[in-house]
Amino acid sequence: MTITQHAGITSVVCAGLYFASHSWSMAIACFVAGVLIDLDHFLDYLVNFSPRLGFRHFFDCFENQVFDRIIVFLHAWEWVVLAIVIAAVTLSDVTIGIAAGMLLHMTLDQVFNRHNACGYFLLFRLANRFDAKRFHGSAEYRRRLKLLRTRES
Repeated sequence: MTITQHAGITSVVCAGLYFASHSWSMAIACFVAGVLIDLDHFLDYLVNFSPRLGFRHFFDCFENQVFDRIIVFLHAWEWVVLAIVIAAVTLSDVTIGIAAGMLLHMTLDQVFNRHNACGYFLLFRLANRFDAKRFHGSAEYRRRLKLLRTRES
């Protein structure tokens, strides 16, 4: 999903959270966690395309390039579980909002992105040395390569 899609859907969920809880801190924490989790894509960009860096190049890479390594350190079900446990223990509006935002983001990515079912487990990516082919799954990786070659022709 794109960051725009995440921001739109997360905004609606945050509005619902605010109306249900009357807590601005919960709603804001949900939005921040639900959208800014995508900052980890910058690390993948650096790992795969450094030293050529640029704002336009960054977005072009996610549209038109195939990555060799997928790290997305914050995109991990392990962090979601940890956030939920912390929220359950603290019962803080902020930690509940963070857990809700992370859960929403990860659920949307898991459902709508074409990746290996285990791809969003950090331990799976680590065990596979962050290999993009394992993250995407062979069929999706081949589809991306074919699409890239078609665009280059």
